[in-house]
Parts: sequence; C-alpha cells; structure tokens
Amino acid sequence: MRRVGASARRLGGVALALGTMAGAAGAQMLPDTGAAGARTAQWRFETYRKARIPVLPFGSGGECEVRVGRLCYWDSNEDSPPPEEPTAIGRERAALVAILAASDSASPNEWVASQLVRYLVESRRTSEAVAAARGCDRAAGSSAWWCAALRGYALHAAGDDAAAAAAYDSALAVMPDSTRCRWTDVSTWLDGGAADRFARLPCGPERERAARRVWWLARPLIAARDGDDGEAEFLARRTLAALYASSKTPPYATSWGPDVEEVGMRYGWPVAWTREPPRPMEIESSNIVGHEPRPAHSFVPAKRAMDDPTHATDDDWALESRLAHSRYAPVYADSFSVLGHQLARFRRGDSSVFVAAYDVGDDERWTHGGPLRAGFALAAGPDSLLALAVRDDAPAHGALLLRAPARGALAGVELYSAEGRRAARARYGVAPLAHDAALSDILLVRADGYADAAIADLDDVAPRALGSATVAEGGTVGLFWETYLTRRAAAPPEDDSVSEYSASDNAASVDTTSLAVSLTIVPVDISFAKRLAIALRLAQRPTPMTLKWDDSGRAAGPAGHVLVLHTEGIPAGRYRLELAVSGAGLREPAVATREIEVRER
Repeated sequence: MRRVGASARRLGGVALALGTMAGAAGAQMLPDTGAAGARTAQWRFETYRKARIPVLPFGSGGECEVRVGRLCYWDSNEDSPPPEEPTAIGRERAALVAILAASDSASPNEWVASQLVRYLVESRRTSEAVAAARGCDRAAGSSAWWCAALRGYALHAAGDDAAAAAAYDSALAVMPDSTRCRWTDVSTWLDGGAADRFARLPCGPERERAARRVWWLARPLIAARDGDDGEAEFLARRTLAALYASSKTPPYATSWGPDVEEVGMRYGWPVAWTREPPRPMEIESSNIVGHEPRPAHSFVPAKRAMDDPTHATDDDWALESRLAHSRYAPVYADSFSVLGHQLARFRRGDSSVFVAAYDVGDDERWTHGGPLRAGFALAAGPDSLLALAVRDDAPAHGALLLRAPARGALAGVELYSAEGRRAARARYGVAPLAHDAALSDILLVRADGYADAAIADLDDVAPRALGSATVAEGGTVGLFWETYLTRRAAAPPEDDSVSEYSASDNAASVDTTSLAVSLTIVPVDISFAKRLAIALRLAQRPTPMTLKWDDSGRAAGPAGHVLVLHTEGIPAGRYRLELAVSGAGLREPAVATREIEVRER
C-alpha cells in the first residue's frame, strides 16, 4: 500500500484555482457543457464523502519520504490496509452514478459520460464502465481522441490491457499534436538525468519513440501475459488526472495543482482515503491520507537499463526499492516477486538456443494457486521481439527453449497464475555466444540416471534442468555442456603447421585426439558456520579444487556432455565452477563458468 498525505497546515500560499492547472493533463480538451444537475450532484457527493472519511484511530504512522509541493508521500506497502469505506458513502456514490447515467441517457454529454466512467470504475463496476465508455461517441461534439482514451481507461481497469493499449494507441493517433506531446511526457516516471534527457527531446516522433521505450521497459510481464500494461497504466493515470482536473479534486487536495498531478502520475491515484485523528486543541484533523492500490512495485528500471537494456542486470530492476521514483500495482496480481531460475546458451549455426528453467514446486502458493502460465521472451526493443515461448498449464518445475538470432537482447523469464493472482519474473540483458565459441554455457541438471562423462542431447537434457543453481551438501548435480568441434580435411603433407581438423558451421578447430577437460571449483562465499569453524581453527579454509580428465577420441561435431558432480566433502557456501576445454588446435582453453550454492542439509 502506498499513501499520500497532505495537511492544510502545510499549504501556505501555494493553493491554485482549479481552472489554472487543468491544462497540465490535457483536461482543457474536455468541453465544459455538462448538465448542471449532474455537476451539482457530483460536487455534493465529493463534499459528502470528504466530510465522512473514516478516521485512522492511531494515525497513519508514515514518515514523509518524498515531498512534492504540498504533499508528502511514503511507502506503506507493508502497513495494515485502510478501514472499509463507510456504507453511506457507497450508497451516495451509487446514487450519483444513477444520476449521471440518467443524464447521459437523456442528453449525451461528454463531461457526464466521462464522470460516469470514472465513478463506475471507482465502484469496481468495470464491465459497466467499459460499456459506458463505448457510448462516449454519442455525445454531441465529443472528441474522438478523448473517447478513445476513456475506453482505454475503462479497459485497463477491467484488466484487458491488450484492448486498453489498442484504445490508447487510437487516442494518440488522433490527438492534437500539443496534447499528444503532453500525454506522452513520461518524465514523471524517470529520475535525474533520464528525466532531463527526455525533457529536452522535441515534441514529435523521437519523443514518442522514447516514451514507448520507457513503457516497454516498465511493462511488468512481457511474455506470460498479453497486453502492454506499462503504456496502459501510464495513460490511464493521465486520463484520471484529466477527469480530476475537470471536476472536484481528490479529497486530500484543496485545489488542483502540479503537485497533485505529479504524485498521481508517479505513484498512482488513491483508491481509498482516511483522516488522521485530531491533534490536541483540534476539533477535526485536516490531514487526509490517500491510499494507492497495493502491493505496488518499482517497475521502471535504472538508468543503465534505460540506456542499454541488452546489457542490463537483474539489479537494474529493484522491484522493492524503498525510495522508488514511481510505483505501480497491477490489478491482475496480488503478489509480484523475483523468479528464481537458470539460463544457459548454446550455439546453432548463426543463431543461439537459450534454455530457461524455473522451479516453484516447493511453494504451495504456486502449486495450489491454479493453472500456471510460463513465458520466456527475447527482445531487442519495443517493436523487435526476437523470440517468444509461452506454455499454458505449465508445470511447477519446467524449462522453456528459444532459438533466436545471435544478437544482444533483453530476456524475460516469467511465471503467472491468473487464478492465484501471482506473478514472478527475472529480467536482464543477454549476449549470444561468440560465433566461433568452442564451448557452451554450463546447464545444471538432475544427476540421476547419468554416468560420469556421459554423452547427452540438449533436447533430452533440457526438461531435467534445475530451476536454481542450488544443491544440498552431500548431494549430486549434473553439469551439461556442449563442445563445437569439427574434423577438417587432411592437411597437405608439406605443410605440417596445419592441423588435420577444420572448422565448419563456425565450430572451433581442434584436434580431438588430444582433447583435455578440467573442472575447477573455486570458493566464493562460504557459510557463516564454516567461517566460524575456520576462525576457531576447527576447520581449514576451502581452496580451489580441480578435476582433470582426458576426453580424447570424442567424435567430431557439436557434442553434449554430462558430468556428475558429487558434493560430499564440499562445505556449504557459494562456489564458481570453471569448465575448461583445451586441445592442440585451440590457441587457448575455452572456458565456461557457473556459480552454484551448496546449502546445508
């Protein structure tokens, strides 16, 4: 839960008249010709609601973390939810909806239709809101772009983000240029230099491409769920800002202003309000707190990912950042977390095969939360999807394979349960293997059924891939890798500097009759108990261990191998596996690494 607090004691002289700031959200495009009775009913409802906002008995307890003009914002995602809205307010809202619907039916009016959609969404009557938005075009003199935006707002609230994004694309396509420039200003979602760079872009195609890039990077799920709710959420906030600016403002603000709009755009508009208890010598508290949807997360990545997503790391998306510059609570997920997984790369000619494995089999929230949908996507940009794999009715432990062009990409590995209202993801940049790589990545697999140094095929091994790089003390794990070595034609007898093997299909030139393989296990971070034992001289500090074996005589061509690693005698901690392949034809050993964690039993 996120909350916004404003106090009349802090307003000073910055309160602005409603009309002066309406243009900030494009609200000046809404005609001011609504039925007088409907406008009066709306004003009376908001006055009634504000007077009856429930009091938090012990106050909000929130400390001001972000100051925006008159408003204070703080992260209260872990706080208790606000009290239920009084029944009387719900009853009055229903009466207002009836008045707006009757007015819109008798004499279609864009302002009335817009407020009708707003209050239907607020009442969680989203299917009725979608129907009302589709009737916006009936109003005399209605604006095509605004009616399309209104449909996008209602569809987004209903969770149909594919249709919402399409509606907003239609709205942007027919907006006046100046309005489109304001509506695609995503600087409120950006921090520091990124916001400054965007603000310097001139209105037009370049600015709009930059906005779509931000919406794409801020999209919570790019594979496991349809629809671009990054774009839909941002533009829905714009739409509600316009609705507020053209009518009575949210309860926590005495007047519309840039501070109200900025907080709403960054953190979302409140869905509930409470009042803090009066302080000593006060009859009634003037502190009203707005509660945004929760749980809300930080989906806009750090500057590095903005600049070059194909080289971003998972740390560039800090979902739970305490001081996030913006937040969003998807309506389709009550829980959103980081997905533990494993990813490995393999060469296939001029393309690459990527294997992504996950495992949530030990988590009852997933295994008893209804059908799962797994997704794995590789994309080079908002309009450049390189490859996508989606599996409905996915198992709790599974793997997805993608074949994609050999180029840098942003990878998204995702799991989603619509029934369980849960989502998890991993997101970072990946590079393909070099075109002449002699060795693939290491893929950790279940070791049962394999003998040491077994020959294996990727298609057979992939379903056995582990969903994390973790193995129990004393347990076993299989290490799968591929080598890309191809026999070349015999060399001319007079040129004994040329090997008898040759590269084809970009495979490395190697004499497989003298092929050697080594595995080095390097301690990275041993457990606290082991460190304590070392400090008390009850144990020795782990040192790197190397296993070497001769792999001569291996058949030429791409080949898959499995080595079973036994962890007996390896204390709990983190280790780096360094697999090296060397032979007479390689100028230097080919090396692949993978970190694993040996956990205590």
